Amino acid sequence: MLAPSLRLIEAVYCVDQSVRALITADATDVYRIYPECWDTSEFEIARYAYWSPRGSRTSVTDSLETGRAIAREFIAEIKGTSEP
Repeated sequence: MLAPSLRLIEAVYCVDQSVRALITADATDVYRIYPECWDTSEFEIARYAYWSPRGSRTSVTDSLETGRAIAREFIAEIKGTSEP
């Protein structure tokens, strides 16, 4: 859930869509990047899956293009590959 002061700009996904990075912006166009993983660990018991934040890792930048590059880096790091 996003804070009321933030708006979602875009979501960048890995190829299999199991990892994503949300790019948000505030009123001053400061961009924040939040990596998340699709978590199915409770599916057998509770029958649901959800987007889970990946640790406490967040990045801040003043450019959408830089935000996209950081999002791709987060995804590649989480997936353990050079490409998201």
